[in-house]
Formats: sequence, structure tokens, C-alpha cells
Amino acid sequence: MHVSANFDGVAHATGPLHAEDVSNYLRDRVDVKRVELGAVGTVFSAVHVLGGDPTRLYRIEVISAGDATEVVMHDVTPIPTKKPDPTLSEADKWKAAGYKPNGMPLDPAHQR
Repeated sequence: MHVSANFDGVAHATGPLHAEDVSNYLRDRVDVKRVELGAVGTVFSAVHVLGGDPTRLYRIEVISAGDATEVVMHDVTPIPTKKPDPTLSEADKWKAAGYKPNGMPLDPAHQR
């Protein structure tokens, strides 16, 4: 298989292989709890790559495309959320975000 497209957070690979063989190959290389089987392919949702970064989470789709197979790998790692400091006042929380308590920007020239 070869990578046919690579974007931020998603990669596509295609090759002249049977989808079932590719699915079985991937099943042995990911930490999978649930596999979705469909008419055109297999989906490994929310998996970790064995031996890879354990903090990364992926969705892998194996799609039968005639005489070839396409694999689409999405990085679905949740973006960590920063909890606000509970000791800050409401006005300080607004200020830390760059706004006045009424929702107006502190510096209108640098609106986000």
C-alpha cells in the first residue's frame, strides 16, 4: 500500500490488497475494543496503535474499492481542556481570556 493523501489529522493509503486481509493485519496491530463491519468495509473506532503513542486515539476505516483497498486513518485524540483556576474571580477569568466582564475585548485592536 502507499500513502495517497496526508492531511493534518487524516491519512489515506491505497493498494491492490483484499480488504479482509488488510483488516486482519490491522486488527493485530491496534488495541481494539469494537469493530464495525459494513457492506463496503471495516471500521476500527477509537483505537490505539500497539507500540505507538498511548495518548493518541485513532479511527481507522478499511474500504473495499473494486480491486483495491483504501485505508483512512483519522486522529481522533480529544483536545485536552484546561480547567479554569477556581481561585480566580469572575472578572479575573474574563481578563485571562482577554475580555472585559461584559464580553468586550480588552484590546479591540487584537480581537481573537
